[in-house]
Amino acid sequence: MLLLNNIPELNKLQQLECTLEKSIESFISTCSKTMPEFESDLSGIYQATQDSCNQEISRVSQNIQTIAKSLKSKADLLKDKKMSEINDFEKFKAEMVLIQENIMNLKRTSKLELNRLKQLEIEMADELESYYNVKLPEWSERFHISNLDLIPARIKNKQWSGQPNKDVKEYFDFVHQSGGHENGWRKEDHLLFLKLRKKFTKLADLAANLHEILPDISLEEITQHNDWYTKYLQLQSKKKKAIHKWKLNKTSSKITENHESPTITPLMKEDASAFREKLMQWKAEKEEKMLIDQELEKLKLQEIIERERAKKHRHIEMKKLVNEWRESKMIFEQSQKQQQRILEELEKKKRGANANKLIKQFQSMDELHIMKMRQIHKKITNDPKKRVQSGPSVSRDPNRVAQPTIQWAQRVRAAKEPFKGPLPIFDMPKLAIPEWRKTIT
Repeated sequence: MLLLNNIPELNKLQQLECTLEKSIESFISTCSKTMPEFESDLSGIYQATQDSCNQEISRVSQNIQTIAKSLKSKADLLKDKKMSEINDFEKFKAEMVLIQENIMNLKRTSKLELNRLKQLEIEMADELESYYNVKLPEWSERFHISNLDLIPARIKNKQWSGQPNKDVKEYFDFVHQSGGHENGWRKEDHLLFLKLRKKFTKLADLAANLHEILPDISLEEITQHNDWYTKYLQLQSKKKKAIHKWKLNKTSSKITENHESPTITPLMKEDASAFREKLMQWKAEKEEKMLIDQELEKLKLQEIIERERAKKHRHIEMKKLVNEWRESKMIFEQSQKQQQRILEELEKKKRGANANKLIKQFQSMDELHIMKMRQIHKKITNDPKKRVQSGPSVSRDPNRVAQPTIQWAQRVRAAKEPFKGPLPIFDMPKLAIPEWRKTIT
């Protein structure tokens, strides 16, 4: 999945590589045509560089293919659930660990090679810049043209100075007196200083944090280095402005006065054989330096591997100590829990016994209360109060319940007698008699 996500970036890198190779080939062919005396040297250097590049690519690709093949075989066993084919699990585990170590070593060597190439690029850029700055005063020398009619009128009276620029000279003198572009510091320490300088704006914070990381550098040295770097940036800015101004003047005036010959010829020119000898010497020095760097990188790689092994060993020892501490802590916690459980059980029994005593006391108090209430109730039942009569005494006849009322008897008698004259208002029937009452006599 990670490889699929990086495919566009890989395609861009491949296109960039093709473009650079084409530009280098065109440059070599152009130099071969313009400077035929250096054709063999340039082609030899280019061919040697291409051979080393192809060897490095083939070596890395072979290592990657070997790792991928072994990893794929192991992944197929686990993916297809062919566990029965694995006879020795310890051997299988050792092979997996070996694959992991090969991957880590490949990453490590690739990073070291990349850092070496970056360092080589920086050194070549520094050499090119120093060569450019050395040649700058020479290129600033005036040229002489014999035919004044070739000079445009707007630049005939233009003055050109053959002296080197003061700002450029002051910058390189300052760098030379300081012991380089790092003021005598190591490149790693200077890069760390620049990184923290961007992070912390205050000088006190910068000095404190850098001194904490690099205790061998004092706070006073950090303050002095910061002052030096401020002056370095100022001089560098002046140098860049001077070079930019010189470039503008160079492009705006390509023809100057020359009374001797109509052709433009530089005052200084190196001999081809001397240049070839210097080039071969430079090539030999570079190869020797490259071999030394490779040996140093191998030593660094071995140190890193030993450090990783020691780190793994310390990790295993620490893991053992942690496991022992965990076991002791677990035993201590279990004993604490057991004691707590015993104390809780004792407290529970104590509370139960206390509760039983209190229950008996409450029961005895309840019995006393019940006895008191019974005695009070006996006194009340033994001396009942006489009921007071609320009304006059009347004789009661229970048979009256089934007899009709006087009004009802008069109504029935009136209904049986024939009608004679107007009925008195009191005998006038008010309501109809229900059917069920008619049967009742």
